[in-house]
Amino acid sequence: MSKNLFVFKASDGLVRAMSANLYREPSLMIAELVINGLDAATRRGVVPEIAVRFWTAGEHPMSPDSPAMTVLDNGTGFTDEVIADYVRVGESAHRNDARFHGTHGLGKLAAFGLGHDRFAIVTRPQGSKQVLVYWIAAADVFSGHEIKAERAKGVLPGLPGSGPFTFIVIPDFNGSVDEAELHERLTQILPIRPCQVTVQDQLVELRRFQAEREVETPPLPAFSGGTIRFRLAVAEVTGRHDRVRIIDVVSGRPVTSFETLPASIRRRLEPILLHPKLQGEVLVPGNLEKHSETGRSGIAAAYWSSEHGEVLIAALNVYGAPLASELLGSETKPKGPIEDRLGDVADLFTKSFGEPDDSVEPEPDDKGTKPTDKPGTKPQPDGKGGGLTKKGDGKKNERTGRRNSPPSFGGVLVKVEDTTYTVISFACDSDSPCHVRLGNTIVINTRHREVERVQKMAPSRVREELARHIIEAHVAAKHGDGSDLFGQVYKILAKLKL
Repeated sequence: MSKNLFVFKASDGLVRAMSANLYREPSLMIAELVINGLDAATRRGVVPEIAVRFWTAGEHPMSPDSPAMTVLDNGTGFTDEVIADYVRVGESAHRNDARFHGTHGLGKLAAFGLGHDRFAIVTRPQGSKQVLVYWIAAADVFSGHEIKAERAKGVLPGLPGSGPFTFIVIPDFNGSVDEAELHERLTQILPIRPCQVTVQDQLVELRRFQAEREVETPPLPAFSGGTIRFRLAVAEVTGRHDRVRIIDVVSGRPVTSFETLPASIRRRLEPILLHPKLQGEVLVPGNLEKHSETGRSGIAAAYWSSEHGEVLIAALNVYGAPLASELLGSETKPKGPIEDRLGDVADLFTKSFGEPDDSVEPEPDDKGTKPTDKPGTKPQPDGKGGGLTKKGDGKKNERTGRRNSPPSFGGVLVKVEDTTYTVISFACDSDSPCHVRLGNTIVINTRHREVERVQKMAPSRVREELARHIIEAHVAAKHGDGSDLFGQVYKILAKLKL
């Protein structure tokens, strides 16, 4: 090899280290494999059926001398298309698609944290009658080794008699998770949507809605007499994959969600529709899926400026917003010690970092570019309480927008360094006291033990504790790259006059 070049050689130890450190607890590793199964069934277009099973030593022939664990899904199996996505490590091919749950393409590494240095994929691909076996060792992941399929030999227990499937077998299972623990964790993590997940043949109970309502618009001329149907509900505790999804009636498939809509569209919706506890579906006619895209918005930008898009936004506000208000009820009103102190928190941040930014995100021009993309362009306040004057290339382009006000369901706007957040609180499935969600919303998790502790403190201490958690959430979102998070947090805290 030339002295003027070098090649990195990743060892299988790196794979094991990544799988061990990616997840805070072993049950999350299994949950990751279950979520991969949900995505596989979603790809096939069927209701997901996932079965997790623990096997004693010698019970499964693929682990003759030690316990094993398996995860079975009813997805497409390992077709050529699936394999092309599976070999991507570090970024999922579906990370921007609201219908899929995996985002980082690292779920496969979870299997290495549950056994030793290898696992097996037993699969019957869609359109095939053969059952194939792929053995994957940790050394294979970054090595460039070819992993060839073998035909399954003999009768393997746990496999369905017909149809496509994927069956993950982890031999030498380390026994780090028990059945009861896994049941509880999956109940917290699984999305509120049609799916069936079992552990040792016992159905995992999904979280239930506190309330559920449905309403339908009159026939809409823009949709050739079709109607838009709203099925909305409130979950007692929200999970990371819960959302209000927009469903294409023709295909029956989700094409986007409220959380992944572009900011310019979210601003046109009534704030109550963006309440984090609101879940459900909006069923839209007109073959909406043909307008879907792999970008973050889920629906092509041109759709929102069309007659269909304008009518959909109007229907969301006229029919969806009142239904959401009815469902959320008292949830829309500030309450409790945290909400009582959020005003003080906002004042504290304003004194340190200034007023929250109330500017309008510039809209793309006809060529798809934004004014701020042009050289020398800098937004300037126009002195009229919310609009902006953009100057660049010698031309003046004024836009007027409404102020980025706090939502009607409580919360405050705070500015941390150069970023403006809406800060709200509710019970959610998160291992952090505070975390940042899409749309620059910081959620204070009232279910977290640290936040429960805060709520019992004297009012004079609540503000200081909330400020610290908010800064930690900001730093984790902005600097979540392994840098000195502790130092970043307390560098910002030093600017606050606590």
